[in-house]
Amino acid sequence: MAESEGESVHEMTDALRKLEHLFLRQNEYLDDTLTGMQAAIDRASAPNLKCSTKLKPFSGYENVDVNRFLEQHSNRLLARGVRFSSEAKAADLASHLSGPAETWYFSLERATRSDYESLVEVLCARFSSADFK
Repeated sequence: MAESEGESVHEMTDALRKLEHLFLRQNEYLDDTLTGMQAAIDRASAPNLKCSTKLKPFSGYENVDVNRFLEQHSNRLLARGVRFSSEAKAADLASHLSGPAETWYFSLERATRSDYESLVEVLCARFSSADFK
């Protein structure tokens, strides 16, 4: 009888290991699924959303107010109703630069170009004008 009890314990231990492995795989699958869903939400494009407002590019010329442009850009992102990462917001901002502002943008370090707050800070420092204060 001791031999059959040992086999039963071994079978139960085996079954527990298999269940543990299945639970771990299920958790990994759920983590991957949730991560993928969040990434898809972050990548949602403007045409699929209710509010898609056009934004005139910022050229950097003296007669254009950088602060007004940044406010319009911020409002546009809010209106789209999607939470963007700092990198996505910086990329969207950069896609609305033209002329001297675009040339200046490409002279920045990659770390500054990919961080929204840093990009806004240096953009204001470079293109703010006393005429608009």
